[in-house]
Amino acid sequence: MRFPDANGTGAAARGSRSGVPAVSLAGVTKSYGPVQALRGIDLDLWRGTVVGITGDNGAGKSTLLKIMAGAVSPTSGTMSIDDRPVHFTSPNDAREHGIEIVYQELALAPDLDVVQNAFLGRELTRRSLGFGPRVLDRSRMETAVVERLQDLQLSLTRLSTSVENLSGGQRQAIAIVRAMLSDPAVVVLDEPTAALSTAKIPGVLALLRRLRDRGVCVVIVSHRIQDLLEVADRIVVIGGGSVVLDRPAGELDIAGVVSAVADAPTYD
Repeated sequence: MRFPDANGTGAAARGSRSGVPAVSLAGVTKSYGPVQALRGIDLDLWRGTVVGITGDNGAGKSTLLKIMAGAVSPTSGTMSIDDRPVHFTSPNDAREHGIEIVYQELALAPDLDVVQNAFLGRELTRRSLGFGPRVLDRSRMETAVVERLQDLQLSLTRLSTSVENLSGGQRQAIAIVRAMLSDPAVVVLDEPTAALSTAKIPGVLALLRRLRDRGVCVVIVSHRIQDLLEVADRIVVIGGGSVVLDRPAGELDIAGVVSAVADAPTYD
């Protein structure tokens, strides 16, 4: 089921093609003055898979995420969506091409309710009585949120509940629901389990598997290697701004991933 974005269309529907990666990065570099944060990243991301990206602090993970999010532009190299080159100048560009980012901070407004947070900055409107100024279309927004919650097998007792009254796992779920309202091809999550209690982590990992099963490419950037091994189909280790390991998760264990992280090159 596809849900409308503010323009009434689904981002993932625009130009999706089978048989090619949802996102492909080729030779991507990024320099900040004398500091080279990324050094020729080559990475293909496919629909219906979970990719876990890890690495030490300063390895280049955040820079890679920001490039995919449209927050920064690469110094060189190319990024393609469905085999078509793209150049993002803003996060809106990334969203229009079917990439949604769920940041660690979640960017939820604690005093607003579930529906208000899900559509924050993307509110749906209608003409009052068919004419005059536009007003918020609460009914249509509620319907979209309920249907997406059902699709992802999530439940909340009341959509009017303020987010400040939700658990950490429920807040993470609302952030994911918000990302899914535009029907993205790719959802990138920054440390989705870092702030959760041990008891809440399995529920969020199960939610990410359900996203994968719906054909979404799920990318998780995390230091929690055990969580990545539990949910990911593939593990990518970034070190010194380069990909130093890219293998199926089933071929790896914690010791192997930790070793790849520890042995990765570092640059001043």
